[in-house]
Amino acid sequence: MLGFDSIGSATLIAYDGEPILTTDAWINDDAYFGSWGHDYSIPPEQMDAIRRAKFHWFSHGHPDHLNTESLPLLTGGQILLSDHHGGRIKRDLEGMGHKVRVLKDHEWVQLSPRIKVYTIANVNQDSIILIDVGGTLIINTNDSPDFGASMHVRRIAKAYKNVYYFALHGWGGADMMNLFDAQGRKLVDPKERRRPIAPRAQRAAMMYGAHYVAPFSGFHVYQRDDSAWANVLIPELEDYQASARQTGPRMLPSFIRVNAENNEVREIRPPRNALKVRPASDFGD
Repeated sequence: MLGFDSIGSATLIAYDGEPILTTDAWINDDAYFGSWGHDYSIPPEQMDAIRRAKFHWFSHGHPDHLNTESLPLLTGGQILLSDHHGGRIKRDLEGMGHKVRVLKDHEWVQLSPRIKVYTIANVNQDSIILIDVGGTLIINTNDSPDFGASMHVRRIAKAYKNVYYFALHGWGGADMMNLFDAQGRKLVDPKERRRPIAPRAQRAAMMYGAHYVAPFSGFHVYQRDDSAWANVLIPELEDYQASARQTGPRMLPSFIRVNAENNEVREIRPPRNALKVRPASDFGD
């Protein structure tokens, strides 16, 4: 197969006859001291491909992207990093025994005969990656701020017939939401954050010069009793599609397989995990 899958929270799997590259492969049970878990399971086929991939790229150091408890399952491949200031992640990973390569910014790097990558690090110690899969371009910005990268990426995207954009778009999760005044009244009503997702994602895709956009980088659930309040901000899969524009970039399903040889898009339907809220004490707090 020549193509790619999107699965998990922020994971892409690129294939060139075999699994070549994964992005942000968080594949263990939890992150953030047990607060975050997977909303949807990673099917066995994709899990096997992740573990067999030759390269694993990580965008930044947050544990839902670079998850240290997932790393023992990825020892068969080389870890790829963007060129972040200071090099701490590289040193730490090499100290753990991993093979690590830092990719130079703004340079295409060939990973297989038909797959190459191009990374852009930023001052947020985050990064985006462009993946060319046999002439199909993937733009993966995960949850990185733009910092002007869209202007540069759009110029690159003009050379491609099919451009796919993957980025975080949702309702804000737990970001500065659980705030109260001196009288104990909640300052932000979660319902106010539930504005349509698809039009915003499509506008962002236009900024990057993409033809297709899919939900990405936000498929987690809050599983601790001190964070479960934020589950009211977890969109259902249909919420990502609501109010999608009929013109401009096409809004795709959340989990997909794309055949780069004929641009066929097939939906992957992973099972949803049952939510089990656990006490903070289960995680040593």
